[in-house]
Amino acid sequence: MIAKKHLMLMAIGACVVGLPPITPLLSAAQRPIEDFLVTQGTYVPWGVTWTDLLPKDGANWAEIDYAGIKGAILELYGYPSLGTTFSGAVNERPLPDGRAEVDVVLQTHNALAWAGYSSGWAWPPEFLFGHDLVEVYFGATLALGDCTLKVKFINTAPGAPLPDFVQLAFDPQPGQEVISMYFIGQAEGVMADGSPGHLKITQVGLLAVAPPKPPFFDSFPAGNILLKRVGQ
Repeated sequence: MIAKKHLMLMAIGACVVGLPPITPLLSAAQRPIEDFLVTQGTYVPWGVTWTDLLPKDGANWAEIDYAGIKGAILELYGYPSLGTTFSGAVNERPLPDGRAEVDVVLQTHNALAWAGYSSGWAWPPEFLFGHDLVEVYFGATLALGDCTLKVKFINTAPGAPLPDFVQLAFDPQPGQEVISMYFIGQAEGVMADGSPGHLKITQVGLLAVAPPKPPFFDSFPAGNILLKRVGQ
C-alpha cells in the first residue's frame, strides 16, 4: 500500500510539474476624472482646437474648451467664472507587459466655445460664432457649450500620471499609444451678424489604424464642424 501511495504522489507531482505557470488575474480599476483633468494644459496652455477639411457651413476651425483651460485663464485674470463643470470616469486595466489600457470619458458643461474660418490656418481666424479667450477678455461676445471627450490609450504603467491630451495625440512618450478618440460638442451663441447660432463639432479618430503618427487625417472617419443659424 505504501508503494502504491508513493507512485500516486509521484504521478501527481509529474502532472503538476508539466502544467504551465499560473498567471495572476489582472484586475481593472477606476480612477477619478480629476486624475485626467489635472494634467490638461500642461503640454500646451491653449487646449484643443478641431478642424474640418471640407467645411460645408463656412467654419473650418472650432473649439469647445473641453478641460476648462481657457475658462481658468480668464478667471485668473479677473474675468467672471464661466461656471464650467465636469463629470466622467477613468477606467484602467493592467496589461501583461506592465503597461495599462486606459479609457477616459470626460463630460464638460458650460465651456467657452467658438467657430471660425481661416485660410491657410492663420491665427486669429475670422470668428463666425463666439470668440476665443483674448477676444472674450476684451469684451467680445461669449458662447458656451457642452461636450464629451472619450479617449482610449495605452499608458506607461497602472497608476502612472495621465497625459495631457495634446501631448498624447501629437507627442506620445515611450510606452504610450493612442487607440481611439471621440469628441462631440454643441454650443448655443451669437453669429458674427448678431443672429442666434448653433455649433456642433463631431470628431472620431481611430488612431490605431495607419497612419500611426500625425497628421491623423486618414484615421478620422468623421471630422465635422456644423454651424447653423437657429431656425435654419
